[in-house]
Amino acid sequence: MIALGQTGADAPKGDPATEPAAGEPPAKLAKGTAKPKAPSAQDVLMNANKFLDAAKCKACGGDGEVTVERVVGSREVAPRGRINTRPTSTYYKRPKEFGPRVTQVETADFVETCDNCSGQCIAKMAVFSLPMDKLVTSLAKVNTTDAKWEKLRDDVLNRLQKAASLGLSNWSARLDDSVRTKLGAGDSLIGKPIVCVGTLVSDDKGADHRTMKVRIDTHLFLTINDPRLVDAIGGETVLVGGVMVQNAQKQGPDTFAVAEKGFVVKPRAVK
Repeated sequence: MIALGQTGADAPKGDPATEPAAGEPPAKLAKGTAKPKAPSAQDVLMNANKFLDAAKCKACGGDGEVTVERVVGSREVAPRGRINTRPTSTYYKRPKEFGPRVTQVETADFVETCDNCSGQCIAKMAVFSLPMDKLVTSLAKVNTTDAKWEKLRDDVLNRLQKAASLGLSNWSARLDDSVRTKLGAGDSLIGKPIVCVGTLVSDDKGADHRTMKVRIDTHLFLTINDPRLVDAIGGETVLVGGVMVQNAQKQGPDTFAVAEKGFVVKPRAVK
């Protein structure tokens, strides 16, 4: 607190109660307080691996189908005889000498829809939502000027392409209701991750800024500013994610929300 009659320059130096003057930067972290560490490129890749692993249905491995063995019938089988060789004779023992006829079960393999994921290849949202959020958050915070990021960014993109290849319609089934609820609830989503499926309707590339607009529903749009990872062109259906920087706002019949530093990718057959 500055005493009556003192100016900011006259205020006691180092007084913890001294308030910074207008326009001054905020006070530094208290001594001993660790500054949050930005995620490394390796952290982002690790999170991408965890997300992909969690997204795949464990029962079918992300195929949507399982092979099951089922009984299709049975038949009675007589025990086989055998050849006994003696020094003086060779003879065949009749089957009845080895016991009664036995029932042999006949089975066959059938390919069926996976019960665990209902054929949608993707695990329940409760399984993959936390790994998904960690990936989006770390991707937004990673230092993209780091040489290690340049080496690993394609690996992270690879994992996202594989995730998209689980089926965009399947991702819609898992994510759409949640996304509509989040954007329509009126709560602040600033700083929170969001992932959804939509159609890329525009891609504006500036000298140092890129903006991609995705239509999630007829009147619902999500704009991604400065996406970190892109593999898509206009008109394609994409898996898109980022960290929210502007809450959903109504403009006439349409609703617009803005996220940043995320990804816009399409399914791609990658190893």
